[in-house]
Amino acid sequence: DSTPWVGTVGGVGSLEGDAWEHRSRYEYAPIAASYRAISHGDTRSLAADPDGGLWVGAGHTFSHYRDGRWTEHDPLRDVVDALVGPGGDGFAAQPLDLKIDADGTMWALTRVYANGRSAAATMLVRRIGEEWSLYPFESVAPDEGLESQHIAVHDGAVYLLVVESTRAKDQPPAQPRVLRFDGTATQELAHLPAGLGYRLADVGPDGTVWIVGGSAERRRADRIHIVPPEPSTAPARVVAG
Repeated sequence: DSTPWVGTVGGVGSLEGDAWEHRSRYEYAPIAASYRAISHGDTRSLAADPDGGLWVGAGHTFSHYRDGRWTEHDPLRDVVDALVGPGGDGFAAQPLDLKIDADGTMWALTRVYANGRSAAATMLVRRIGEEWSLYPFESVAPDEGLESQHIAVHDGAVYLLVVESTRAKDQPPAQPRVLRFDGTATQELAHLPAGLGYRLADVGPDGTVWIVGGSAERRRADRIHIVPPEPSTAPARVVAG
């Protein structure tokens, strides 16, 4: 439906008539709550699906809201068990981003920490229909020391802006890269100029990749077009469409 939803500190909120209604994470994610695995802070991973439902990333689980009812899914249970042992409780999870394509395909990026963050697993999660698929981040971005915080989706594939997380302070900034992963193979689309604090914003209906940073970058076909925004109107987020 057309109900507005927002992520809040500790849950989600929806506008019901003239009033906002808040729902705690413990209401819609009881599995994650039972393991005390819900990360603190704002809820940032939520997206509407084409059928009018809402998906929310909560700790290591994903909750779906439709027709007044929440359903929680736990596709990362085996990943958690591998880190802390079956039924283990010494972990925390951080849902980094969640996006849904026009055909209903869901992609999510989640990081699971164990043992005081001494061990971690970053996973890409895909849901098509009722089928869940898991992809370790290092298999999608195979070069050592890469990380990503945001994703975008288009035509069934997921797009990632990856940066080096282990570069020494005395080395020059690395060039961020834009990757496309369709569940089978990774395609490197572009290298970006280093050091501008980029963020992957969206992918337009025609496949144009939009990135926000010190400049707005638009990639079409095999070229990168740099479009510097006006200083007074530099966008915090650009969405093509």
